[in-house]
Amino acid sequence: MVGDHDAITKRYAQLFAAIEMEAVEPVSRLYGENFLVDECLYKGRLTGDFFGLPGDNQRVSFRLLHVCEFRDGRISRENVWQGPPIMA
Repeated sequence: MVGDHDAITKRYAQLFAAIEMEAVEPVSRLYGENFLVDECLYKGRLTGDFFGLPGDNQRVSFRLLHVCEFRDGRISRENVWQGPPIMA
C-alpha cells in the first residue's frame, strides 16, 4: 500500500465507515518544520468491521499515535500506531 494513493484512500474510507466517532481527545502534539507527532484518544461506537472487531454498536476507545513527515507541502511519510481497542 506504500505510495498507492487509491488503496490508502479506500482503507481510510473503510475505517471511518466502521466507527461512529463521538470524541477525539488530544493527548500530546509535537511539530516542527517538517514533522508532526500526534497522540489522540478516540471514542466511538462500532458500526462495521473495525480491525476484526464486529460492528455491533458497542462503545470502544483507543489511542492513536501518528508520526508524519512533510516534503513540498505534502505528507511524504506517515506511520500510525493504534493501541488495543478497549470495549466499554
